[in-house]
Amino acid sequence: MEHRLALVGCGGYGACLARALRDIPEVSLEWGFDPRLGRPESLGLKPAPSFQALLEDPSLEALVLATPNGRHKEEVLAGARAGKSLYVEKPLAPTAAEGEEMGRACAEAGVTLVVGHNLEAFPPLARFKKYILDRGKPILAVRGVSSRKIGSVREEGAWRFDPAQCPAGPLHQMGVHLVGIFLAWFGPALEVGMEKGKADGPRLLEGALSWKSRTGIPIRVESDYLGKGGILEVHVETEEGEFHLTPGRLQGPGL
Repeated sequence: MEHRLALVGCGGYGACLARALRDIPEVSLEWGFDPRLGRPESLGLKPAPSFQALLEDPSLEALVLATPNGRHKEEVLAGARAGKSLYVEKPLAPTAAEGEEMGRACAEAGVTLVVGHNLEAFPPLARFKKYILDRGKPILAVRGVSSRKIGSVREEGAWRFDPAQCPAGPLHQMGVHLVGIFLAWFGPALEVGMEKGKADGPRLLEGALSWKSRTGIPIRVESDYLGKGGILEVHVETEEGEFHLTPGRLQGPGL
């Protein structure tokens, strides 16, 4: 059975999603729409005349949304009303209330809502998890770091600095990957706290989120637009010693 999808948002990550979807034999990706960039043709897609046209196309089963955070709620609610299943790039929403509203709308419409937390399947992370977590090593503490230089982020879109769309700054855009991974690995978060770091006026440039897992493991996620660390780092302290995943390297006792 072939599933017909359309891509909304044809920027950098939209291009990544288009390439990935083309590798799935059961998926047909023909249409694209992007009012901000307007370049579906550069991805080999036919340009849809409007978002509404995609909603009204009865042959489309689902929409893939790679759009700025501030557009997610409007697009998801409209998609649910039109009976379309939805894949939405992370973060789902700027606030928990908006995310819950989207979830309810999709549940009531009987459509599937998927949020693009895909790094758990990233091969180095999967190997790291298999070696440490799946072997039952007693864990004492966990820290994750996600960092990029501010210039490269600015080039990709000023909306990433908009407090209305990214209230937690880099934690909202990058740290959310690690938050999703750690929640999947260690379960629900308890005793959550946030620390704000350097800012540029109302724009937050660095921050940290800390919590305890249900089993009492202290977990911390640090994220910044200052290039202070690697784009993705995981550090786990165990009774056997410290294990580190940094770009291109796995380090620790026995590795």
